[in-house]
Amino acid sequence: MGLDTKSRLIMEVLLRNPFITSKELVEDQQISKRQLTYLLSKINEYLKMKGLPKISRNKTGLFIIPDELFVQQQHKSQSIESHQDFFTEEQRILVIILMTLTSDEELSLVHFASSLQVSKNTILSDLKKVKEYVQNFEVNFVYNRTSGYLITGDEYAIRKLLISIIRECMDMSNGEKFAQRYGRIKEEDIKDIADRMMEIENRLQLKFTDDRMAIMPYVIASILRRVRLGYSIEHFQLRYEEIANTKEYLATEELFSDYKYVSTNERVYIALHLLSTTLHSSKFAEESVMPQIREAIELFLIDFERQACVILKDKEQLISQLLLHATPAYYRIKYRLSELNQVDISFTKDFKELHYLVKKTLTPFAKLFDQPIPENEIIYFSILIGGWLSKQGDNVAEKIRAIVVCPHGTSISKMLMNTLKRVFPDFIFLGSMSLREFQEYKQDYHIVFSNVPLKTIKRQYCINKFPTNTEWKKLQKLVVNDLYGYKPQTPELDVIMQIVAESSTIQDKAKLRRELAAYLHGPSEISKFDLNVTKRNLLQMMETDYVQFIDCVKDWKEAIYIAAQPLIRNNIIKPEYRDAVIQGYNYDSDYLFLGDKTVIPHTDPEYGALKVGMSFLIVKQGINFSKNKKANFVVLLSAIDREQHLRALLELTDIAQNDQKINQVIASVSYQQIHELIKQFIEKEKEEYSDV
Repeated sequence: MGLDTKSRLIMEVLLRNPFITSKELVEDQQISKRQLTYLLSKINEYLKMKGLPKISRNKTGLFIIPDELFVQQQHKSQSIESHQDFFTEEQRILVIILMTLTSDEELSLVHFASSLQVSKNTILSDLKKVKEYVQNFEVNFVYNRTSGYLITGDEYAIRKLLISIIRECMDMSNGEKFAQRYGRIKEEDIKDIADRMMEIENRLQLKFTDDRMAIMPYVIASILRRVRLGYSIEHFQLRYEEIANTKEYLATEELFSDYKYVSTNERVYIALHLLSTTLHSSKFAEESVMPQIREAIELFLIDFERQACVILKDKEQLISQLLLHATPAYYRIKYRLSELNQVDISFTKDFKELHYLVKKTLTPFAKLFDQPIPENEIIYFSILIGGWLSKQGDNVAEKIRAIVVCPHGTSISKMLMNTLKRVFPDFIFLGSMSLREFQEYKQDYHIVFSNVPLKTIKRQYCINKFPTNTEWKKLQKLVVNDLYGYKPQTPELDVIMQIVAESSTIQDKAKLRRELAAYLHGPSEISKFDLNVTKRNLLQMMETDYVQFIDCVKDWKEAIYIAAQPLIRNNIIKPEYRDAVIQGYNYDSDYLFLGDKTVIPHTDPEYGALKVGMSFLIVKQGINFSKNKKANFVVLLSAIDREQHLRALLELTDIAQNDQKINQVIASVSYQQIHELIKQFIEKEKEEYSDV
């Protein structure tokens, strides 16, 4: 009977560090006291079977380890043979796969049983698990009478399996000897490749991380053995010029030029692994980074700062650190070289919250690929960001985390959340969601803002669909008082302007006054105009073909049908989008009304929204869009994301909530008339805003 992996690991830790206490060992291995007691009993049972003295503990928690065990450990480290009685089931699976991938002879049941010194029945059981294991790599473990046991499939996938097995072996005690013995790797080959790797480091003036530098010679040696056995990569999904133009490829060409049996494809493959190997440092990292990677990292950090409500100090240094990870990660993700196994990290509550924000804001980097970023890669980004925040003394977990629940569609919920971010700039807003999404929401949060009462033990604040500026101010005072125990006071704008003028030179008084007003007096004044100018405004949405006038319609369904025609005709939406709007419309509620006479039917973009757009239908006699309200102005909205339509929607909201303005719009009889009216409304609003 051998030791299982965890028991063996505990024993190795004790022999390496005999002065470790029980408390330290429990914390180091992330186990409970009860688990430690159980593992020690298994270790002692094994030692008894081997005729060796047991390990005990004194009252202070220190371990008493007999000298004889240290002598045994020294003997075991000298030869791989002594580890044979330590083979767990997991290790036997590794051995079988490694032998199968690197053997130059026909392998049978007898070969495996002899190498592992176990019965044929045990091997038969192991082979079933081997078959399951390799299927995770989309290859097959098979047997035929002429060739014995084989692993078949695409060679690129087989290489991924081989490299994963090598890494697993290297994590074991005395893993180098293990990999050499069962991977048929010669020690002199490892030394030769290691020397070549160091030469690559010198030539490219970079440093691979120590763990990668230890593993890569074994990985390359295993790849070269596969090539010598006749297994080569003929073609794989690779942009040749993307690799061949790198310094890593040129170095590979030169340093491996005497390996005549290695084809161009194989040299590209080896260079790809060098490119995807994690770096410790690089003198010329910035020069070799693809522009799109740096741009993606910069956008990621901008969004992270905004979402996490932090300012990252020494950002250029942080970008350089992230690029050391992001560049190899780019090749790992693109060419599917990321490890399948989960990163061995214990997720604390604080780290989970940080990781959630990193994952949420890493979108610019994710857009570089045609596949999701593996969780392992995202975790490394989280570790780097977490370390940087810790260094500068910030803790994301200490900030107030809020969510927004709105049953009134994605457009209105996004508009509410954007405004709430302005009112509470120090809060982390985790997202806006529907009522059903909230009921399934798993992330931790402190407070929730909602249009409807919710069943939750967390602090919640009910807000109107379109709060007035006064309501926003009341909400701000209420929340701040609840959380911090004081009511925020709004200083006089003129007093602040005077103080600034006395101590500095103001280059643009009007601009300073506007920005101070927006900060001091709430979000409503700024929200209409402080949006990215690239977002289309209401006038740009209101093209001639998108505006229709009609005296009456049979019912609200016909109104939506008519309003959808221009959008379908101009490939803004598919007919299925119109059908989904009608099918999902709730006549019993008036939540899609803006004001009293305007309604904005819409649904989620996945139902057939192709582009951002609006169509405008004026129904002179009006039509009931709910049990209680009649609409004269029907605006069908197509929103492909949660951002591009917001500027137009805010401008529409301002008009819809003003009785005088909306009545003038409904009374118009031509495109020119309605276009001119809205143009005047928007320009007048800007003038009033400028005069604040």
